[in-house]
Amino acid sequence: MTTKITILCQIIDNLGDAGVTLRLARQWLHQRPSDSIEIYTDNIQPFLILSDLPVLSNSDQSFLNTDCSIHLLEKCKIFLKKEPNTIDDWGDIVIEMFGTPISHIWKSLLAHRTPKVQWVNLEYLSAEKWVEDFHGYYSIDPESKWQQLFFFPGFSNKTGGLLGPENNTNLINNAPPNNSQRLNIFVFAYDFEPLKKWLSFFEYTRKPITFHVSGNFESTLKDTSLVQKTPFVPQTEFDTLLQGFDYLLVRGEDSFVRAQLSGKPFIWQIYPTNDKTHWDKLEAFYSLYASDLPEPIRSLWQQVWFFWNGKQNINTNCLNKALAYNDTLTAHALNWKQKILPECTLIQRLHKALGLF
Repeated sequence: MTTKITILCQIIDNLGDAGVTLRLARQWLHQRPSDSIEIYTDNIQPFLILSDLPVLSNSDQSFLNTDCSIHLLEKCKIFLKKEPNTIDDWGDIVIEMFGTPISHIWKSLLAHRTPKVQWVNLEYLSAEKWVEDFHGYYSIDPESKWQQLFFFPGFSNKTGGLLGPENNTNLINNAPPNNSQRLNIFVFAYDFEPLKKWLSFFEYTRKPITFHVSGNFESTLKDTSLVQKTPFVPQTEFDTLLQGFDYLLVRGEDSFVRAQLSGKPFIWQIYPTNDKTHWDKLEAFYSLYASDLPEPIRSLWQQVWFFWNGKQNINTNCLNKALAYNDTLTAHALNWKQKILPECTLIQRLHKALGLF
C-alpha cells in the first residue's frame, strides 16, 4: 500500500533542520520504498547543499513559489512554500518538523478529511528526562479537534530513538589508525571564537595538531598552518568523512548524531537560544554521555564542551589538558556508540506509532 507523507519544515538552524528532515525522508523511503514524500519549506537552499545540488538564485526561488518542485531523491519532492495548495495535495500523514505550524484553516479541513489524516509533531532531539514523559502522547487541537501525536527523539527505549547509520554502516570505525603524532580534528561550527583562542594557544605551544575546518571561514580565521579547509560533502558521504579524523567538533542536531555514531571523541556546539534553555539541554546530554567517564576526565572534558559553547571564565588550556587522556576518551566514544546503536530505530518506532507495518 502506498502512503503519501507531507513534511513541513521551517528552517531555523540552517543545515540542522534540513539535515534531520532530509535524513528522515531518505530513511523512511528506504524502509517503505512504495511511499512518496513531499517536503514544504521556507528555505530550500540547505536541502540543495546537503544533496549536492546547485543552490538557486533569488529569481529561481521566486519561480519555485508556484507549483514547481525539485526532486531531492527518488519519490521525494521539495517545494519552496509553506503548505500545499489544495486539500488533495496533502498527504495521508502530515509531519511537522520541530513544531512547524499549520495554518488554522488547514487544520479544520484536514481534521475532517476522509480517509483520516494522521498528524505528527516530530520534536528536537533531547536527553532531558521530561522527554520520556511526553513522548508518544496525543493532544487534541482545541479549534479543529484534530488529534496530534508528539514524537520525541531520544536516547532510551522510552523515546522515539535516533536516526541511525545508513548504507555506509560498514565503513564506520573501519578507518585506518592514526599512527602519526599529529592529531587531526574536524571542525563544523556556528561560531569560531573558541577556535581562535585555541589556535593562539596551540601556535604558542607548538602542539602537533591540525584543525580541519568545514564551511566558509576565510574571513574569520587567520592564516595559520594549524588550519586546513575540508571540502563540504553531501549528507550521504558525511559518515565516511568523519572517519578520517581523531576528534570531531560538530554543531546542530544531525551532525551531533553522526559524530556519536562515528565512535570518535566529539564536542557538540549546540544551537544557542535567546532564553538560554540550550544550556539545560547541553548539560542533560553531557551528564548522560559522560556518566561512565572517570574523574577528573569527566569534569575536564565538560570544561572543553562548555568552552566550545562560549561559557566564560574557562581556561583556554582545557583542550590541551584533555588530550592527555586520548586513549580513555577514544575508548569511551566507542563504548557510547555501542550503547546507543539499539536506539537507532526512529523510523521503525515512528511507523509503529502510526500503525504502518
